[in-house]
Amino acid sequence: MYYLDREALTRNSTAGRSLGLSVPALLLLFFVLSLAPGMTKGKVIGHEFGTAAMVAPLRLPMVRPVYLKAGESLRFEYSATIRSGHIIVTSQFGRNLMDVLTADPDDPALSLSATQNGATRFTAARTGYYLFWPTVRATGGYRRDCREPYTAFWRALINESTDCATYNVSYSIRWH
Repeated sequence: MYYLDREALTRNSTAGRSLGLSVPALLLLFFVLSLAPGMTKGKVIGHEFGTAAMVAPLRLPMVRPVYLKAGESLRFEYSATIRSGHIIVTSQFGRNLMDVLTADPDDPALSLSATQNGATRFTAARTGYYLFWPTVRATGGYRRDCREPYTAFWRALINESTDCATYNVSYSIRWH
């Protein structure tokens, strides 16, 4: 028969609790260190489909702010399969991390409206942090004649025609 010692369990549980607290603290530390200047890699993979009235993003964002000096450039490598709609990668600029998270989007760094693969460069105009974020938009914008947005969403899902503006885009964008 096996007996448990309560005193031994109490001593071991405090060690387990301190180890449990240190793992989230380490993850937080690694995240904060990944925002340090010089970390210029990022990647976004996604498949987004739906109508102008309803959205359904399936996105795996690995997006973090990138610190660039004025004149430095990033190379964007992209691969997109666009069945309908278009994708725009916008940049946000800020002098510090708080500014970049609350800034309005600047000019697009990349805009695609057809299926293609390739690479392009983004050159920083100012020294600071840049945040790149993909946005998928429906072709033709929101239409007033879209009477049943929920039904149109399911029709777009199975690739049937609908009276609503739709989008169906798969993409992979990497910058370094």
